[in-house]
Amino acid sequence: MKVASKTNIGSRKENQDRVKTAYLNDRTVFAIVCDGMGGENAGGFASELAINTVFDRVISGFRDDFDSNNIKNLLKSAVSAANALVRGAADEDPSKEGMGTTCVAAIVRDGIVHMVNVGDSRGYIFDNGCLNQVTVDHTV
Repeated sequence: MKVASKTNIGSRKENQDRVKTAYLNDRTVFAIVCDGMGGENAGGFASELAINTVFDRVISGFRDDFDSNNIKNLLKSAVSAANALVRGAADEDPSKEGMGTTCVAAIVRDGIVHMVNVGDSRGYIFDNGCLNQVTVDHTV
């Protein structure tokens, strides 16, 4: 299995996209994208804090013997921890009030995709020449 990533700043002044990938073992890949909320204060900071938190928790918490339920719980707990840290940082620093980020993360093992998303960062599966969105956007 191969994994690759790329971001594009688009028409904005600052690229608030963050992306990381890793091989968890010879049959398991992890990928995550966080996109700071463009119009919000410190969106780049929020996406950096979130991606590092989720990435570190998945890397340190993943075990080769995990079943699907363990993987699901790992992703959910990692994203929940990142959310708590981003909200806490926003509460502690008035200059970061209202900051936020989206997140989509996936662990792929043996052809099975385990995915979590928050916000409008989307997850897709490319299969048999077709690209299909498999996540649902969250909006206010």
